[in-house]
Amino acid sequence: MENTNFFAQFENLDGNLKLQIVSLFKPVVFEKHEYLLKKDDISQKIFFIESGVVAEIKYADGNADIDEDIEAERMIVNWMAGENEWIYQVKSFHNNEPSECAIKALEKVKAFYILKNDFLDARQNSLEISDFVFKLYDLYLVKLEKRNNFLRLKSASQRLEYFEKDQRHLCNTLPQKYIASYLNISPSELSRIRKRRSRQISPY
Repeated sequence: MENTNFFAQFENLDGNLKLQIVSLFKPVVFEKHEYLLKKDDISQKIFFIESGVVAEIKYADGNADIDEDIEAERMIVNWMAGENEWIYQVKSFHNNEPSECAIKALEKVKAFYILKNDFLDARQNSLEISDFVFKLYDLYLVKLEKRNNFLRLKSASQRLEYFEKDQRHLCNTLPQKYIASYLNISPSELSRIRKRRSRQISPY
Protein backbone atom coordinates (compact mmCIF):
# COMPACT_ATOMS: atom_id res chain seq x y z
CA MET A 1 0.00 0.00 0.00
CA GLU A 2 1.41 3.37 -1.02
CA ASN A 3 2.78 5.38 1.91
CA THR A 4 0.94 8.63 1.19
CA ASN A 5 0.21 11.44 3.63
CA PHE A 6 -3.22 9.93 4.12
CA PHE A 7 -1.94 6.52 5.26
CA ALA A 8 0.93 8.02 7.24
CA GLN A 9 -1.44 9.56 9.79
CA PHE A 10 -2.53 6.05 10.84
CA GLU A 11 0.98 4.67 11.36
CA ASN A 12 0.70 4.61 15.16
CA LEU A 13 -2.57 2.68 15.21
CA ASP A 14 -2.90 -1.03 15.83
CA GLY A 15 -2.46 -2.95 12.58
CA ASN A 16 -6.01 -4.34 12.40
CA LEU A 17 -7.55 -1.02 13.37
CA LYS A 18 -5.44 0.78 10.77
CA LEU A 19 -6.60 -1.60 8.03
CA GLN A 20 -10.19 -1.28 9.21
CA ILE A 21 -10.14 2.52 9.01
CA VAL A 22 -8.20 2.73 5.75
CA SER A 23 -10.57 0.26 4.07
CA LEU A 24 -13.45 2.70 4.62
CA PHE A 25 -11.82 5.41 2.50
CA LYS A 26 -11.76 5.62 -1.29
CA PRO A 27 -9.31 7.67 -3.42
CA VAL A 28 -10.67 10.33 -5.76
CA VAL A 29 -9.26 13.02 -8.07
CA PHE A 30 -10.90 16.37 -8.88
CA GLU A 31 -9.77 18.63 -11.69
CA LYS A 32 -9.45 22.40 -11.22
CA HIS A 33 -12.88 24.06 -10.76
CA GLU A 34 -14.61 20.69 -10.29
CA TYR A 35 -17.04 20.45 -7.36
CA LEU A 36 -16.60 18.07 -4.44
CA LEU A 37 -20.06 19.19 -3.34
CA LYS A 38 -22.55 21.28 -5.28
CA LYS A 39 -24.93 23.78 -3.74
CA ASP A 40 -28.29 22.20 -2.80
CA ASP A 41 -26.80 18.70 -2.70
CA ILE A 42 -26.73 16.96 0.68
CA SER A 43 -23.22 16.42 2.02
CA GLN A 44 -22.64 12.66 2.22
CA LYS A 45 -18.83 12.50 2.28
CA ILE A 46 -15.92 13.59 4.44
CA PHE A 47 -12.77 14.36 2.45
CA PHE A 48 -9.09 14.20 3.35
CA ILE A 49 -7.07 16.41 0.99
CA GLU A 50 -3.92 14.59 -0.06
CA SER A 51 -2.77 17.37 -2.41
CA GLY A 52 -4.25 20.53 -3.86
CA VAL A 53 -6.59 23.14 -2.37
CA VAL A 54 -10.37 23.28 -2.01
CA ALA A 55 -12.72 26.00 -0.79
CA GLU A 56 -16.19 26.09 0.70
CA ILE A 57 -17.93 28.85 -1.26
CA LYS A 58 -21.27 30.58 -0.87
CA TYR A 59 -22.56 32.75 -3.73
CA ALA A 60 -24.30 36.04 -3.04
CA ASP A 61 -27.31 35.28 -5.23
CA GLY A 62 -27.23 31.55 -4.59
CA ASN A 63 -26.20 30.69 -8.16
CA ALA A 64 -22.85 28.94 -8.64
CA ASP A 65 -23.14 28.62 -12.42
CA ILE A 66 -21.32 31.82 -13.33
CA ASP A 67 -18.42 33.04 -15.38
CA GLU A 68 -15.04 32.85 -13.64
CA ASP A 69 -14.30 36.47 -14.53
CA ILE A 70 -17.16 37.84 -12.40
CA GLU A 71 -17.06 35.19 -9.70
CA ALA A 72 -15.00 37.31 -7.29
CA GLU A 73 -17.74 39.91 -6.95
CA ARG A 74 -20.35 37.39 -5.88
CA MET A 75 -18.66 34.68 -3.90
CA ILE A 76 -17.95 34.33 -0.19
CA VAL A 77 -15.16 31.91 0.71
CA ASN A 78 -16.07 30.50 4.12
CA TRP A 79 -13.36 27.88 4.45
CA MET A 80 -10.27 26.57 2.71
CA ALA A 81 -8.43 23.29 3.08
CA GLY A 82 -5.10 22.24 1.68
CA GLU A 83 -2.73 19.33 1.95
CA ASN A 84 -3.28 17.04 4.98
CA GLU A 85 -6.55 18.73 5.98
CA TRP A 86 -10.13 17.48 6.26
CA ILE A 87 -13.24 19.12 4.86
CA TYR A 88 -16.97 18.52 4.63
CA GLN A 89 -20.07 20.74 4.75
CA VAL A 90 -20.82 20.44 8.45
CA LYS A 91 -24.40 21.74 8.61
CA SER A 92 -25.60 19.75 5.59
CA PHE A 93 -23.81 16.58 6.72
CA HIS A 94 -25.14 16.51 10.27
CA ASN A 95 -28.64 17.88 9.59
CA ASN A 96 -29.12 15.89 6.37
CA GLU A 97 -30.26 19.02 4.53
CA PRO A 98 -29.36 20.66 1.20
CA SER A 99 -26.10 22.55 1.38
CA GLU A 100 -26.16 26.34 1.14
CA CYS A 101 -22.52 26.20 0.01
CA ALA A 102 -20.42 24.45 -2.59
CA ILE A 103 -17.03 22.83 -2.07
CA LYS A 104 -14.82 23.48 -5.08
CA ALA A 105 -11.35 22.40 -6.18
CA LEU A 106 -9.22 25.51 -6.75
CA GLU A 107 -6.55 23.40 -8.43
CA LYS A 108 -6.18 19.71 -9.22
CA VAL A 109 -6.95 17.79 -6.03
CA LYS A 110 -6.13 14.28 -4.92
CA ALA A 111 -8.21 13.19 -1.97
CA PHE A 112 -9.70 10.32 0.00
CA TYR A 113 -13.31 10.22 1.14
CA ILE A 114 -15.53 8.23 3.47
CA LEU A 115 -19.28 7.92 2.95
CA LYS A 116 -21.52 9.21 5.71
CA ASN A 117 -23.22 5.85 6.37
CA ASP A 118 -19.86 4.05 6.59
CA PHE A 119 -18.58 6.81 8.87
CA LEU A 120 -21.57 6.56 11.24
CA ASP A 121 -21.59 2.75 11.29
CA ALA A 122 -17.87 2.57 12.06
CA ARG A 123 -18.22 5.15 14.83
CA GLN A 124 -21.01 3.18 16.49
CA ASN A 125 -19.43 -0.26 16.15
CA SER A 126 -15.90 0.43 17.34
CA LEU A 127 -14.68 2.34 20.38
CA GLU A 128 -11.28 2.79 18.75
CA ILE A 129 -12.77 4.26 15.60
CA SER A 130 -15.08 6.41 17.70
CA ASP A 131 -12.01 7.79 19.47
CA PHE A 132 -10.38 8.48 16.10
CA VAL A 133 -13.54 10.32 14.95
CA PHE A 134 -13.47 12.53 18.04
CA LYS A 135 -9.87 13.44 17.22
CA LEU A 136 -11.03 14.54 13.76
CA TYR A 137 -13.72 16.67 15.39
CA ASP A 138 -11.07 18.20 17.65
CA LEU A 139 -8.96 19.18 14.64
CA TYR A 140 -11.98 20.74 12.97
CA LEU A 141 -12.95 22.67 16.09
CA VAL A 142 -9.42 24.02 16.50
CA LYS A 143 -9.47 25.26 12.91
CA LEU A 144 -12.93 26.78 13.46
CA GLU A 145 -11.65 28.65 16.53
CA LYS A 146 -8.73 29.98 14.48
CA ARG A 147 -11.18 31.12 11.81
CA ASN A 148 -13.31 32.92 14.43
CA ASN A 149 -10.25 34.64 15.88
CA PHE A 150 -9.24 35.62 12.37
CA LEU A 151 -12.65 37.19 11.65
CA ARG A 152 -12.48 39.27 14.84
CA LEU A 153 -9.49 41.17 13.46
CA LYS A 154 -10.85 44.51 12.29
CA SER A 155 -7.92 45.50 10.08
CA ALA A 156 -7.67 43.89 6.64
CA SER A 157 -3.88 44.06 6.84
CA GLN A 158 -4.00 42.19 10.17
CA ARG A 159 -6.22 39.50 8.65
CA LEU A 160 -3.80 39.13 5.75
CA GLU A 161 -0.85 38.81 8.13
CA TYR A 162 -2.74 36.19 10.17
CA PHE A 163 -3.63 34.26 7.01
CA GLU A 164 -0.05 34.33 5.74
CA LYS A 165 1.22 32.87 9.02
CA ASP A 166 -1.54 30.29 9.51
CA GLN A 167 -2.02 29.27 5.86
CA ARG A 168 1.45 29.92 4.48
CA HIS A 169 1.20 27.00 2.06
CA LEU A 170 -1.78 28.66 0.34
CA CYS A 171 -0.44 32.19 -0.04
CA ASN A 172 1.53 31.75 -3.25
CA THR A 173 -0.63 29.12 -4.94
CA LEU A 174 -4.15 30.59 -5.01
CA PRO A 175 -5.64 33.25 -7.28
CA GLN A 176 -5.93 36.56 -5.49
CA LYS A 177 -9.74 36.62 -5.74
CA TYR A 178 -10.09 33.57 -3.47
CA ILE A 179 -7.71 34.92 -0.86
CA ALA A 180 -9.47 38.30 -0.95
CA SER A 181 -12.88 36.73 -0.43
CA TYR A 182 -11.54 34.63 2.45
CA LEU A 183 -10.21 37.85 4.01
CA ASN A 184 -13.60 39.53 3.42
CA ILE A 185 -12.13 42.25 1.22
CA SER A 186 -12.09 42.97 -2.51
CA PRO A 187 -9.24 41.79 -4.77
CA SER A 188 -8.32 45.43 -5.45
CA GLU A 189 -8.03 46.12 -1.71
CA LEU A 190 -5.83 43.06 -1.27
CA SER A 191 -3.61 44.30 -4.09
CA ARG A 192 -3.33 47.74 -2.46
CA ILE A 193 -2.36 46.24 0.90
CA ARG A 194 0.34 44.13 -0.68
CA LYS A 195 1.71 47.04 -2.72
CA ARG A 196 1.75 49.25 0.38
CA ARG A 197 3.65 46.63 2.35
CA SER A 198 6.07 46.15 -0.53
CA ARG A 199 6.85 49.88 -0.58
CA GLN A 200 7.41 49.86 3.19
CA ILE A 201 9.85 46.94 2.91
CA SER A 202 11.69 48.14 -0.18
CA PRO A 203 14.80 50.30 0.52
CA TYR A 204 14.30 52.14 -2.82
